[in-house]
Amino acid sequence: MAAETEFTIDELARAADITVRSVRVYHERGLLPSPDVRGRVGYYRGDHLDRLQTISRLLGRGMKLAGIRELLDAWDRGDGLADVLGVGPEEPLVTDAQSLELATTLSGSGLLTQDTLELVEQLRTDCAQLAERCATELRERMAGRDPADVDAARRAVGRAAAEMLEHAFTDPAPQTT
Repeated sequence: MAAETEFTIDELARAADITVRSVRVYHERGLLPSPDVRGRVGYYRGDHLDRLQTISRLLGRGMKLAGIRELLDAWDRGDGLADVLGVGPEEPLVTDAQSLELATTLSGSGLLTQDTLELVEQLRTDCAQLAERCATELRERMAGRDPADVDAARRAVGRAAAEMLEHAFTDPAPQTT
């Protein structure tokens, strides 16, 4: 079994494309767990790098460190999004990581919690319905073909759909007159 990669603080900062000072600040504020200390040197692991990359992505989406800490603490405890956002069990519940990231970003942008949950749930439902329709159509049109070809076509349709959604959300909104 291969040993897990270890980083000194300098190596970790370089790998995460941040400053050593930022690593120290994140540790001091409780966002980053302590390294394993041997002698006078702290050694960080891959999970520290993953955590720093998550922090960077969330900061890039406009979240503040306090909100990121709350989210990461809840994630570490295994809390669901409803617990993080303080909503009851009757509210729509986001359970996958992508939807959690989207909901966190929307909430951090000032969208009300209820609106955030409803929007994410509607998007997830719409995407699932679209994917099912496309998959059914693809299976019917490719019946009897080599399974590798069907799998390649399925992946191509998935990539195209993702690009179409990205394009739809990045185009400027139409101007109303």
